Amino acid sequence: IQQAIKNAKAKYQHKVLELTGKVLDFGQIPMSSGLYVSFEVPGGIPIQAYFFSGDEEAMTFAKKLKKGDEITVLGTCGGYQMTTG
Repeated sequence: IQQAIKNAKAKYQHKVLELTGKVLDFGQIPMSSGLYVSFEVPGGIPIQAYFFSGDEEAMTFAKKLKKGDEITVLGTCGGYQMTTG
């Protein structure tokens, strides 16, 4: 797994990506006015996108989302973060 993460980081980190998937969860980023959206792309890979208050169009979009909605997000890859839960 470590080698796969290293290869993906080299290929995708700091690159602009367009990803489409189904919304799993969303909400406010703790201690921030920004929002997060978790969505699943084909292959079952969970992705998180972050929307910040400086981008009102994106914030308005994120506030209207519902679980199960299909979305396409265009953004910069910030890297891989392992989570548990």
